Amino acid sequence: MSGASEREPNSARPKTPTANRPGVGLLAAAGLHNGLGLGARLGLGDVGLEVTGGYQLLYALWDTGGGARDRKVDVGSSAQLGSELYFTPWHPGATSAVGLKAGYRYNSVLKHGFAAAITFLATLSPHLAFEGLAGAQVFPGSEGRLKRKLDVPSGANIAYGSQAQYFEYGFELIWYP
Repeated sequence: MSGASEREPNSARPKTPTANRPGVGLLAAAGLHNGLGLGARLGLGDVGLEVTGGYQLLYALWDTGGGARDRKVDVGSSAQLGSELYFTPWHPGATSAVGLKAGYRYNSVLKHGFAAAITFLATLSPHLAFEGLAGAQVFPGSEGRLKRKLDVPSGANIAYGSQAQYFEYGFELIWYP
């Protein structure tokens, strides 16, 4: 009897959360990487798939050839769906992971594109994690569609815009039920 009572406290002890929990997680995203949206992730630990959808900001920093004084910024909105594979093999701490994400994007204005990012995941509790992302998102051949949507003159030069974001950020809050 004393052997059984000694084992019970060990089994009742709460488990320490791991960096990437296997299974299904629901997420809320914000930032330029995924826009403002909701999604889900299905993972086997350090490898998995994420699907998101929601609002995506469109923007264009443009000029008509007159230099910096002539620069203008226009903004708009669109809907965007995305799917990404993630791989997070590096673990700087017991509850953190660093890795890569890459995948497909469909935007209601820009159409088909792809994204890639460096990801940092921090587990906050057994049911909650926070992810920070920095990467790029490219929609080949979409500059004309972006100009039409934002009413940018056809002869204008887009210095930086939503069709080719080479530095973008994003944040995700992930809940594991």
